[in-house]
Amino acid sequence: MNDDLRTPLNEIIATAEGLLTDKNSLLNDQQQQDVQAIFKSAKRLLDLVGNVPNLDQNSEQIKSFSHETRVLLNNIIGFSSFWRNELPPIFGTLTAAQMDSMRKIHNNGIALFYLVNALIARYNPGDD
Repeated sequence: MNDDLRTPLNEIIATAEGLLTDKNSLLNDQQQQDVQAIFKSAKRLLDLVGNVPNLDQNSEQIKSFSHETRVLLNNIIGFSSFWRNELPPIFGTLTAAQMDSMRKIHNNGIALFYLVNALIARYNPGDD
């Protein structure tokens, strides 16, 4: 399961990093902040995923893991969902390539959401 989680996370990290470091991307300040939040959330999730083998079943650790992963996933899915939609010009515009990157981040975030929920259910079947 660890590798299943790492694959979409690494895609999110690489895509967000590409948006942040591309000299031609010309993200406005708000877009940069949001992509940075996606990047940081994905990096923190990667750290959490690395600790999955150390989780004890039915412990406070799994509740903490569950809460933190869901907050981080909300950041990733929420910000990418916002920017991948057509927005009024006041928010700034994204190029077609940037929109594709946001779709990629969003789709990997959704896949990750289902994988994390399956993992949490395996450790603590009674937790919703």
